[in-house]
Amino acid sequence: MAEMFLSPVIEKLIELLAKEVNLLKGVHKEAKILKHELEIIQRFLRDAEAKMEKGELGDATKVWIKQIREEAD
Repeated sequence: MAEMFLSPVIEKLIELLAKEVNLLKGVHKEAKILKHELEIIQRFLRDAEAKMEKGELGDATKVWIKQIREEAD
């Protein structure tokens, strides 16, 4: 008799756990994408700093770099 009541509860728990697993997989995937994008931004900023020291950057690029740094903080 108790099995009749527990079976739907267990099925619902399994369903909820499956959804949670899928959600966590999505979060992990998004985190990897963000990490990759941040690495690209860091490389760009390093290259830009080197060019800035040599005086190879225009004013518009300098402003853009400043904005990127402010957003990163």
